[in-house]
Amino acid sequence: MRQPPGDHPGGELPEPVDALTGSSDREPWGRRSASTENPSGSIPIRVRVPAPAPKSPALLTVRQFAVKHPAFPEATLHDFIYHADERYGSRGVIPGNGLLPAIYRVGRKVLIDEAGFFEWLERFRGRGA
Repeated sequence: MRQPPGDHPGGELPEPVDALTGSSDREPWGRRSASTENPSGSIPIRVRVPAPAPKSPALLTVRQFAVKHPAFPEATLHDFIYHADERYGSRGVIPGNGLLPAIYRVGRKVLIDEAGFFEWLERFRGRGA
């Protein structure tokens, strides 16, 4: 039998989740869980929760980036990448454009960190040509 929306099995709302342990202090059938209390029952036991894993950046190849963001054609992206690092010319050191932290090179493959690219682009907002 299908239950109407908003109703929970047994007619009760689910137990709130404890922020330290990531689970409710009661088991689904109503008994207190043995893992949240010590044998004497007076002091709750705190459980260490591992820190969440850091988010990995959204990396795209030059072609994937150009398809996802048509405002930046592949040729323009290649130009940005070429000028990202400082280089040496006949008059000395030519500074890079600052995009280098958003570029990952793995062998011949060049990957662009999408969030890093748009952070870099944001620095140019409001500048005139």
